[in-house]
Amino acid sequence: MGKKSRDKRERRAYRLDDETAGLLERQKQLFKEKFGRDAGPGEPLFFDPDHPTPRPLQLEPTEAMVSQTMRRAGIRPELIYAFEKTGRLVARSNLHQLTKEEIAEWEAAIAEYFAKHSGGENGINPREPLRGGD
Repeated sequence: MGKKSRDKRERRAYRLDDETAGLLERQKQLFKEKFGRDAGPGEPLFFDPDHPTPRPLQLEPTEAMVSQTMRRAGIRPELIYAFEKTGRLVARSNLHQLTKEEIAEWEAAIAEYFAKHSGGENGINPREPLRGGD
């Protein structure tokens, strides 16, 4: 028979420092206090404390603030667009933490920006500095 289908997201193991591990343990405890049970598979540890059932903490207002701050700081607009489209910031310092698919998604968002705003691709390198002129 054929191969079993896998979740598209690759699972990775990360070593956590004591502070981060403590934070996650605290979130598990908060989940248990709020919902009366341990979090199940796929349930968010960072949950909306005002919702009666487990749902992810809504970060949209935070992302909007990040976008606004990026504009004020003079970050290039194609990078802001890619952040808004993918939900991630890509720089030399974090490239090693991203999958090929995540990098491709980022690069596609930048190409999409230029296709929408200048009639075609600009050949931007996402590994360049985040600000124009840096």
